Amino acid sequence: MTSAITSRLSRNFVFRRKNLDTTTTHVGSLLSPRFQKLIEDLRSCRDTVEVSRIHGYMVKTGIDKDDFAVSKLIAFSIQDIRYGSSIFQHVSNTNLYMFNAMLRGYSMSDEPERAFPVFNQLRAKGDLSGAESAYGFCIKTGLDLELHLITALIGMFAKIGDRSSARKIFDSAARKDVVTWNCMIDQYAKMGLLEECLWLLRQMKYEKVKPNSSTFVGLLSSCASYEASSIGQSVGDLVEEERIALDAILGTALIDMYAKLGMLDKAVEIFDRMKNKDVKSWTAMISGYGAHGLVREAVTLFYKMEEENSSVKPNEITFLVVLNACSHGGFVMEGIRCFKRMFEVYRFTPKVEHYGCVVDLLGRAGKLEEAYELIKNLPITSDSTAWRALLAACRVYGNADLGERVMIELVEMGERHLADAILLAGTHAVAGNSQGLTKLLDYEFYKEKKEVGYSAIEIE
Repeated sequence: MTSAITSRLSRNFVFRRKNLDTTTTHVGSLLSPRFQKLIEDLRSCRDTVEVSRIHGYMVKTGIDKDDFAVSKLIAFSIQDIRYGSSIFQHVSNTNLYMFNAMLRGYSMSDEPERAFPVFNQLRAKGDLSGAESAYGFCIKTGLDLELHLITALIGMFAKIGDRSSARKIFDSAARKDVVTWNCMIDQYAKMGLLEECLWLLRQMKYEKVKPNSSTFVGLLSSCASYEASSIGQSVGDLVEEERIALDAILGTALIDMYAKLGMLDKAVEIFDRMKNKDVKSWTAMISGYGAHGLVREAVTLFYKMEEENSSVKPNEITFLVVLNACSHGGFVMEGIRCFKRMFEVYRFTPKVEHYGCVVDLLGRAGKLEEAYELIKNLPITSDSTAWRALLAACRVYGNADLGERVMIELVEMGERHLADAILLAGTHAVAGNSQGLTKLLDYEFYKEKKEVGYSAIEIE
C-alpha cells in the first residue's frame, strides 16, 4: 500500500488515543525502536503477502498482544479487506481504532455494504466517542446517504442515551422511508417519550409516508406500560384512520393495550375483527378477561381456542394466564382441570410459576392440605415461591399447625426471611394461639432488625 493512500486514509477518519479505554499499549512501547520499525514496515507493504509476513513476526515476538499494534495491522491490511476482517474477527477485545480500520476498509472495497454489520457491533458496544466518530466517518465518506446506516445510527445513539444526536441524524436525513420513521418512533417509545411519538406520527402523515403495523407495535406496548390512556387511544384512532391491516402482531398489541388501560370493550372488538390470530393474540385476550375479573369468560375463551383452532395450541404462558385468572376468581375445579391438561394433553412440564398459581388457588379455597401434598410432590423442590404462597394461605385460615410445618420446610431449604416469621406470627394471631406467638417471638433469628421501607411516586 502506498504512503499516499495511507495519508489519505488517516485524514479521513482518526480516533483520538485518549478515548480508547480498552487499549493496553503503554507509551513506552509506542516509542520503542522495534515498534516504530514495525509501523514503517507496515507502511511500505505492497500486498497481502508482506502484511501476512509482518503479522507472523508480531505473533512470534508477542506484539500481537498489543491492541494498538493489531489495530495498525488491520489498518494496513485493508488492501485485502478479507485478510483484515479475519484478523478483526479473532481479536477478543476490539477497540475503536480497529472499528475505524474496518469501516474505512469496507467503504473502499467492492463490498461497502459489509460495513453495516461492523457498525452494528460498534453500536452494541455503546461507546459515545465511537458513535460520534463513526457518524463523522459516514458524513465524510458519503455513507450517511444510506437509509439502513441512518437507521443504525439512530439506534446506536438512542441506545447510549443520546437522544438529541439520534433526533439530529433523523432530522438531517435528506430522505426517510417508513423504516427510518419506525426506528425513531420506536426509540422514543422505549424512552417513554410518548408525546414525541404522537407528534412524529402526525408529521409522518403530513409528509405522506404510509405507516405499517411495525410503526405502532412498540408504541402501543409503551402506552400500556406507562398507562397513557389518552395517547394510547389517539394511537389506536390513527391505526383506524390509516386502515392498517390487523395482523397478529398489531392486533395483539392493541388488545394488550386496551385491556391494560381498562378499555376491555375495545380489546374485544379488536379481537373479534382479527382474521388471523396466533397464540399470543388468544393469550392476550384471555389475560384481559382475567385482569378484569371475568374468569368465566377467560376460561370459556381458552376452551374456544382449543376447539376452533387446531393450528393454534396454547403455550406455557397461556396456561399461566388461565391459572392466574382461576386463582383470583376462586375457580378451583376449572383451574385444576386446566393444570392437568397442561401436562396430560400438551406434555408441558409445569414451572414453579404454574405450581405457585395452583397452590394459591387451593389456598384461597381453603384446601390447604391438598396444596401441601402438591408442593411436597413437586419435581422442583428447591424453590420457595410455592411454600410462601401456602404460608400466606395458612395465615388467612389461621392454620397454625400447617404454618409451622411450612416454616420448617423453608428453614431446611436455607430460606430464612423475617417476612416468613411475620406471616407465621399472623397465623398464630388469627388462630388465637397466644402461646405459639410468644414462643415464635422469642426465637433469636426473628429478632433481626427489619429494613426500613419507603415508597415513591412518579410526578409528570
